[in-house]
Amino acid sequence: MKLLCLLIVMNLSLFTQIQTANDWRFIGMWAVSFDTVYTRNYLTPTGQVFAQRGETLSGYAWRIQADWVKNFFINPVQIPDTLVFEIRVLETENLTRIVLCPAFQDSLFFTGIFGKSIPMDTNCWIRVTFDVTEVKIYLTEFRKIYLSIQLQSNEPNMISAKIEFRKMSGIYGTEEVVIDFTPTSILDSDPKNISFILRQNYPNPFNELTAINFSLIEESFVDLKVYDILGREIKIIKDEKMERGDHKAYFDGKGLPSGTYIYRLTVNGRNFITKKMILMK
Repeated sequence: MKLLCLLIVMNLSLFTQIQTANDWRFIGMWAVSFDTVYTRNYLTPTGQVFAQRGETLSGYAWRIQADWVKNFFINPVQIPDTLVFEIRVLETENLTRIVLCPAFQDSLFFTGIFGKSIPMDTNCWIRVTFDVTEVKIYLTEFRKIYLSIQLQSNEPNMISAKIEFRKMSGIYGTEEVVIDFTPTSILDSDPKNISFILRQNYPNPFNELTAINFSLIEESFVDLKVYDILGREIKIIKDEKMERGDHKAYFDGKGLPSGTYIYRLTVNGRNFITKKMILMK
């Protein structure tokens, strides 16, 4: 027991060295040892990268596993029918297999999902889906989501992988709703052509109040409006000149029926982006 406690304390001192972003925290790794410089997560123009490197543990396969978690305590997310990840493998070292294992937790219960092997073809975007309807037997919403990434080899070795996540979404009936990993750049792959960024509202689905974040590369005139699914204007959120930088606006759906709504950000009267959001009461 004393040895276990000592190991935990030693590991916790290492965890603080791990670089993280977008509120995803590193909570541990199953490995003989791990690289605290390589192991990190960070944002890119197209998503979020999770990188891990360590010395394998023996077992049915030589493996390491990094565990990450993100909190949704303030705005819990309803459990979808299907959980979807859009990912691509950027690089690997001495690997035979990659397994992705998500899990949900509300204030009381924790429910894991059977892991899935993912292809290791470098730089090919793929969709990985998990049927989570059975989770609804135990949970109606989640306040934490865990992401475990297991790497396997055929022999003892230092192994590693960098995996980019473009989108984590939930399918509710026929609607697919983005939950996380919204790319930081959604207009153009060429940074010279990017003048503004619109992110997915959070929470989504939402009950009355939701936040809409956007960024301006330069001072611009901003028009942010909400429409119903038939294209009828519901509310003007912003209609003003705004400074460059990150901005947050709020949409209050009080008095509106549940359903899908569209929000559109127009900058300088020319360029615009639209996104969907779901109001659920």
